[in-house]
Amino acid sequence: MSKKYVDLTPVNTADSEGHYAEAIKIAFDNNNVTNIALTGSYGSGKSSIINSFEKRFSLPLPSFKEKLKTFLRFSSFNNKGDKKSVYNFMNISLASFSEKKEDTSDNLIERSILQQMIYGISSQKIPLSRFKTITKDKLEDCKSYFFITWLLTTIIFVSTLSISLFSKFIAIASLAGWGITTFSLSGLILYSIDAYRHINRKPFKKVNVKSGEIELGEQSENSILNRYLDEILYFFQCNTFDVVVFEDLDRFGSSEIFVKLREINTLINKSEDINRRVVFLYAIKDEMFAHKERAKFFDFIIPVIPIINCSNSYEKLQERLPDAQYSDMNIGRLDQDFLKEVSIYIDDMRLLNNIVNEMNLYYSVLFSDHIKPSKLLALIIYKNVYPEDFSKLHENRGLVYECCNNRNKLIEFHTTTLLSNIKAINDELQLIYNQIKLQQSISVSDLKSIYIHAILEQAYGEQYFIEINNSFVELSKLKEEENFNSLQTIENITVRFIKQQRWITRSLNMSFKDIENKVNSEFSYLDRKDLILGNKTAQQEKLEEEKAKLIKQKSELVKLSQYKLLQKGSDFSVFSKDEYANDSSYNLLRYLLRNGHIDEYYQDHISHFYNGRLSHNDMNFIKAVRDFRSSSLTLQLTYIEEIIKNRLRENDFKEKYIFNISLLDYLVEHEKAHKQKLTLLFENISNNIESLWDFLLTFTETTRSVDRFIQLLSQQWPNYVSAITESSEINTSQKNYLLKLILLHVESKFIYKDMNSEETFSNYLAINPESILDLQPAEQMQVYYKLTDLNIKFKELEECAGDDKLFSYIFENSLYEITSENICLLLKKLSIKQDEIEKSNLTVIYNTNFKNFIDYIEENIEVYIKKVFLALPDNTEESTETIIKLLNNSSVSSETKENIIQKQNHVFESLSNIPSVFWELLLVESKLETTWDNLAEFNNEFPDDKNQLLEVLNRKPKCLSICKINENSKFKESITEITQMILRNDLINNAAFALLIKGLPYKYETLNRYDIPKEKMEALLTENLLSLSETNYSSLTEHHPELVGLFILNNLSDYWNKSDEYELSPDTSLFLLNAITSLADQVALVKLLSEGNLEDNHNLANNILHILSKVADLKQFEESLLYIAIKHSTEKNQAITLFLKLINTFNKEEITDLLESMGEPYSQIASFKNNPSLVNNRLHKGLAIALEDCGYISSKKIKDNKIAIYTRRS
Repeated sequence: MSKKYVDLTPVNTADSEGHYAEAIKIAFDNNNVTNIALTGSYGSGKSSIINSFEKRFSLPLPSFKEKLKTFLRFSSFNNKGDKKSVYNFMNISLASFSEKKEDTSDNLIERSILQQMIYGISSQKIPLSRFKTITKDKLEDCKSYFFITWLLTTIIFVSTLSISLFSKFIAIASLAGWGITTFSLSGLILYSIDAYRHINRKPFKKVNVKSGEIELGEQSENSILNRYLDEILYFFQCNTFDVVVFEDLDRFGSSEIFVKLREINTLINKSEDINRRVVFLYAIKDEMFAHKERAKFFDFIIPVIPIINCSNSYEKLQERLPDAQYSDMNIGRLDQDFLKEVSIYIDDMRLLNNIVNEMNLYYSVLFSDHIKPSKLLALIIYKNVYPEDFSKLHENRGLVYECCNNRNKLIEFHTTTLLSNIKAINDELQLIYNQIKLQQSISVSDLKSIYIHAILEQAYGEQYFIEINNSFVELSKLKEEENFNSLQTIENITVRFIKQQRWITRSLNMSFKDIENKVNSEFSYLDRKDLILGNKTAQQEKLEEEKAKLIKQKSELVKLSQYKLLQKGSDFSVFSKDEYANDSSYNLLRYLLRNGHIDEYYQDHISHFYNGRLSHNDMNFIKAVRDFRSSSLTLQLTYIEEIIKNRLRENDFKEKYIFNISLLDYLVEHEKAHKQKLTLLFENISNNIESLWDFLLTFTETTRSVDRFIQLLSQQWPNYVSAITESSEINTSQKNYLLKLILLHVESKFIYKDMNSEETFSNYLAINPESILDLQPAEQMQVYYKLTDLNIKFKELEECAGDDKLFSYIFENSLYEITSENICLLLKKLSIKQDEIEKSNLTVIYNTNFKNFIDYIEENIEVYIKKVFLALPDNTEESTETIIKLLNNSSVSSETKENIIQKQNHVFESLSNIPSVFWELLLVESKLETTWDNLAEFNNEFPDDKNQLLEVLNRKPKCLSICKINENSKFKESITEITQMILRNDLINNAAFALLIKGLPYKYETLNRYDIPKEKMEALLTENLLSLSETNYSSLTEHHPELVGLFILNNLSDYWNKSDEYELSPDTSLFLLNAITSLADQVALVKLLSEGNLEDNHNLANNILHILSKVADLKQFEESLLYIAIKHSTEKNQAITLFLKLINTFNKEEITDLLESMGEPYSQIASFKNNPSLVNNRLHKGLAIALEDCGYISSKKIKDNKIAIYTRRS
């Protein structure tokens, strides 16, 4: 056979160096060895080694003489001990190609072995065997003639039996019948022997002599080898085989057959009838027996090193497939890298040879410019390794067909996977965004406090210090950036604190990292700090980067070739539900498909190429168009140019059955050559769009020319945008996807001019920004510029918040509607605290110093105020500058300005820079500080509006009471007018009056009006606003005499100088004595009192006695005043005390008068001949002693708790 084609049978030149032959020969020469194993994997060359050995050591075909010598040798002596140089081999092969080992029983194997033994030799060599073989007999005709002759002779012989024996004998003798007799008897003997042999092959199952019944049957032994063991022994008696070679027994996976064969081998070698050594040689795989079993079973094991395996198959392939043989300038060379890679999957020499044979044949038959050697070789390898799937390929079935003709499934599979991964990342990002909201509610200082507190929880005490850089830092300084940064690096935190009045230093055996995990296991301190400051955490940046990569991969799926899509990890389970498709045995097919060695153009390499030919799918598509029925939109067409040019009519492109992804993709790629047909197809799309959305979506996801397709479709059909936005057949997500393609691939000028009628596009994008989310970096600015050109104002920015670049662009270019949600979100993105955003929104905006931002707000200030400023419920804390700026903004209506004033909690300090038209509203809404200057300024501006002033004075008196009137105020005259109004106007209520006058800086000598209510006059006196003057005194005495005492008290220092000018009434005196706290002033006032003031005024007398009790020197007072005070006092103890001090200054009549004024029992002392009793106490004892000493009583007697007084008789 030529080198180009090689047979697949084992060779007999495998063991060129004789290493294996040497090992086998040594085993054969060893009389103890009768079971030899030649072990190696499938395709390792075991059969070739055996063939090579047999070629070298087989017996030559024997001559008659050699046959006779052999017969004599085997019959005359034992040859078991001889070392032989040649052997007689018998080969038994039981190759199985079934993968289901359970389908083959041991009986079938044994039957096959027995059959190969019996039927492998001539039946003449085993004439007594019960197994009868059909053989062609050369003397068959002669035997027939002989049998007929014998039968006739026998009939003649038998017919003579009717004659007497003697006469018969004479007859026979006379007829010279000895010959006939001899012939007949000889035939009978021969046929009897033959009958015996046949009967011997069939043992008797049952014999019945009485009935003459004989039944033949087989033995019931289960094992065929055991059943026919005598046949096997007889076989070896009749033949000279030294070696029995068993091949492929291991393919059945049964070890029991080996046990039986070993037993048979033992019986053969021990049989005296056979009288020679017979060796069984087994060719099996290495893993046939587990562990030590094979070493126990076989007497000698010879391993076979594979001729070919994955490590050297490349060299064999290279040898069989020389590069020059497949080198052509038009079709390319055989890819050596491919050979190196695919060779690791080929480890069988037969397989390799057959692959090369088929490769050579296919290449020779199909040779053309379409054939690529490497792809052809890939298909041939696939054909040999997976023949079943290859056969399905011609029927448009099987794994390879599905993989190569279902690109959309791959894209859908990867899209689903990527979307799932993107969703997982979005979920993680959402957790971070939620954490951002949570963290931004606290400050960095508060955050530090949280971690410091967590440290302190580990040790309980007071006055904590934490060791940093070998020194202890107190808590108040721990928040300093330098100290806290050092704290974060500490591996073992040490704390010092006071506990039970002594200092304790303790190592916590915790690092700051441990504290971080304890406080928040998900985010570190630095992460949380970044969140508070609005910076991205490392985790957030990583996730957003991963998300961007996934989005980019998703957008590039449609541009990937078939094998690139397979490379991304999809498995055969995408195309087949069969479990075997995921088996590791299909790894070679995965390699061929994923590396593009087998692709959708496989038909070119497995079938003849003819001009004008069509694939099966091509024909099905054309038939569907002709039959006016729909075919699969994803049907893979092969020879599209032929279909367009020669198989389709122009009118076909107007039909709805024409739509096919492969066809449209080809037309777009070759638009110049098929412009008219492409135009017709676009018109068809526009006319039937509601039924073609699925087709359009699938096409845009799978075509590699999506950019040009969108451009051409938009130019041909400008209302494409309206069709998308108004369609009820597609969901929002699909609409967003299609609109994004327009933004990506159509010029903004064309969109704005031709595709945005009635701002359909702009309005839709403003509501649905999802269309421009998740763009690739290269696409972003391309789309963003178009947003500016279209002047889109996004209604809700929340959906764009996750895309920082888009969000920044929208912010910088003011591409958003002014709403409270949008503005708050923008400010939040600028790391401004939520509390500030909600309470002083516009002030925060001005403080950002972003010019574009501020200008955009001011250009739309009225809209901002209505939708944001006034809409935020807590936006009540705007700064003074912000509110004044709004009140002076001519673009803001008066009504809106009034709403601003009413909304804000701000209270203006002054009316400066505030338009006067809003002054009254400020007063009404209490949005102006109530100061004398502000009221005076308002009074100057609105002199006739006294009612508003009165309303403020009555409503806000406390504010005016706090501050004094500035006597140097520029509004002095107006302030004076206001104060006069306060003093004279009865519309000022008493409570307000009492507070308002607290702010008056003057003391009035005259009020010009004294008929004011007592409460107001009392308030004036309480605030000491009336100076001591005759007018004030006389007017108060006339109108409010009860308040004169308070008036004198307020001006007491002046009164002492003019006391003789102002006469005090008893009530006034009594008030002053009670009100004055100074003893000296009390004494001075008592001195001024006259005796008439005390007449019948017991309260005044009591007060005087109380004051006198504190004075040591009573001589400074008039005796008459002292006498009258004692006499009119109702407080007996104080009266007695003063009486005792002055008793020596009184005469008898005066003592009597005073005792009588004191009432009983003291008045009884003044009566003669009475003996009254007093309670025994210190005061009464002193009284009794004093009266006795001055001789007023005769005596006294103290007994127990009584003091008896004995008065004089006359």
